[in-house]
Amino acid sequence: MYALRGGARHVTNVDVGKSLAAVAEMNLGLNQFEGDRHRFITADCFEVLQRYVQEQKTFDIVILDPPQFCQE
Repeated sequence: MYALRGGARHVTNVDVGKSLAAVAEMNLGLNQFEGDRHRFITADCFEVLQRYVQEQKTFDIVILDPPQFCQE
């Protein structure tokens, strides 16, 4: 929500939690974010990130949460 509210053109969320996509969609509606500016992927984030590396897909900003996903 913060990224969208801050002006992001598109946000992709990845989480393994199966019920989180429905909660995210409800929250998007409550905050009046309509259209295709948001995509929620229910999957293991490490698998998705590895696929994006293979596809050479890039992003302007990547936010990792929780912080233990970050490595030095």
